[in-house]
This record gives sequence, C-alpha cells and structure tokens, in this order.
Amino acid sequence: MPQKYAIKQLEPESYCHIFIEGAGGQAIFRDQADYQYFISLFSRYLDRTINRRDLGRAYPHYWRDIELAAYALMTRQLHIVAYIRQPDALQALMRSLLTSYARYFNRRHKRSGAVFSSRYKARIIPAEYVPAVSRFVHRSPRNWQTYRHSSLAFFIDTSPPGWLAPRHVAGYFATPYAYASYMEHDAEAGEWRAALKEQLAI
Repeated sequence: MPQKYAIKQLEPESYCHIFIEGAGGQAIFRDQADYQYFISLFSRYLDRTINRRDLGRAYPHYWRDIELAAYALMTRQLHIVAYIRQPDALQALMRSLLTSYARYFNRRHKRSGAVFSSRYKARIIPAEYVPAVSRFVHRSPRNWQTYRHSSLAFFIDTSPPGWLAPRHVAGYFATPYAYASYMEHDAEAGEWRAALKEQLAI
C-alpha cells in the first residue's frame, strides 16, 4: 500500500475514510445479488445481534470497536466512512469483509484469483471534515440522488439498520432536510477542495 495511505497508528475515537477497488479495474459487483451480499456482511460483522455460522459458531463481531458512518458501493470500487473506537478493529473488520466477499464472489461467478486490488487504502479524517467526506462518498455514484447502493437514503428519509450509525454525520445538521440540502451543493472549490482531497484515501 502506498506510504501516503499507510496509517501507522490509529488513535481511539477517530474517523477514517476507506477506499478499495477491483483488481485490475475489474467489477467488484456484477449484479443486485452481489450488492446485497456485501450489505449482508455489514450486518454480519457490525450489527449488535450476533450472527452465527451454520454450525452455530459466532462470526467475529466488531460493533463495540468500530461503527459504519457512511458508505457507497459501486461497480468497481467502494467507499466507507468509519468511526474507530479500537484502533485494531479496522484491520480486523476489513479482513473479515473482504475475505468473506472474495470467497463468495469467486464461488458464485465460478472464477479464481484476486477480487480486490492489493490492500484497502485508509486515511484518518479530522472531525471537521467528516460531513464533507460523507458528501463526497454519497455523491461518488453517477446517479447519486437515486442510487440504491449507498447509505444516503438512511440520512434523509429511511430509518437506518442496526449496523449503520449515520448519527456521526447527521449530528452536524439540524434536520435530515438540512443534510439533503447540503448534498445538493457542488463540492467546494479552491483551497477547500484541495484540503478535502487531502482527507481522502484515493
């Protein structure tokens, strides 16, 4: 992973932007079932209800140590904004998510080899940039206003599931309408745009 994105030491109670893309630019998600499976992994590892394998053994469980604040899953890449309580949790969660999904993807699509491009990239976000990074993530899909595979709807008009914690972003806004209005503004220009770019793991 390039040194720019290496997080040598995460501090407790910090925010992070995570980015990963398909190996060789290939698709990570080919159809609706793929998106749904990745979402089920969020639930498996981050919901407060413990999920169990077929034989009854519990899956790893990370909700006490890390919270998912926002996400966007796209054909060839994905973005996550997370709140980290326990520094070691990020690496453990990403290993669980990406390994589980790669096994599923290769099995379902009858293929072998890498699904994701090398390691994920991650960058600590100063708290004051969390709203702007969440907006960048939610606006990443081309048709972001109606896109079904991001967390945007849970910020505006849909109750969030137990594995998602939009309050980390929504707390900056008086109402869901205020966040919706914020989303409609174009990304900031000039120095602020350059400063925001420095917070992103891309």
